[in-house]
Amino acid sequence: MSGARPRRPLRLRLRGLAAALLAGLAAWLAAAPARAQALLADLSQNQLGITTGFTGAQLLLFGAIEGGGDILVVARGPNHDIVVRRKARVAGIWVNGLEARYREIPSYYAVIGTAPAHDILPEDVRRRLGIGIDSLPLLARGPGAADPGFTEALVTLKRTEGLYGENEVEFALLAGRLFQTRIALPDTVLTGRYMIEVHLVRDRAVVQTVTLPLTVRREGLGAEIWRFAREFELLYGLGAILLAALAGWLGSILFRR
Repeated sequence: MSGARPRRPLRLRLRGLAAALLAGLAAWLAAAPARAQALLADLSQNQLGITTGFTGAQLLLFGAIEGGGDILVVARGPNHDIVVRRKARVAGIWVNGLEARYREIPSYYAVIGTAPAHDILPEDVRRRLGIGIDSLPLLARGPGAADPGFTEALVTLKRTEGLYGENEVEFALLAGRLFQTRIALPDTVLTGRYMIEVHLVRDRAVVQTVTLPLTVRREGLGAEIWRFAREFELLYGLGAILLAALAGWLGSILFRR
């Protein structure tokens, strides 16, 4: 009796999918050179589930252009609020000092392209479209709002966590027409709706944009625990206290023995 056919590794399957999709795009371009649409783009998936074992994901973005040009991909996560604090030493003890509060800033932000954005677009266009970390409106409030060091610390923290980045992923442009790249999401991404904008740039101007939505959501046991914590906050808190007390009691018995 013959055994089951071995499954190919996920990376090989993704490469095969990318090759097939790019081949299809090439055929489309060859068959319809006169179409007005000069840019086509899509994602390998438009929904991403986060489970308790989620360690990050890399989504495949692919497409094709007609007539040449540069490509800029901008990925944005759902907005959130964040507070940046500066530690101060008081009487030999480190305590929270000045702070700056940032409201409604992208929780995730990445730019990938065939060339750096500042090389192919003027500053006013980049700021108007929010292309590039230096073009994001990271406006602070609070006692430390006037200190640019807080914004620098915020960006550094986001970069370290893999949540902000520019041109840190390879961008492949084949024969000047077909392209593919990856959207790298770390395990710390927030759930919600993400938007991926694919810009076609010619003569230092954006001539066409394709917007691709991506939904990140919790799945499995982690999702049920999260929903319970949101809907029954008091019960969840009491349960957490009881579990912590039980764990401490069991630990004391084990160590006593």
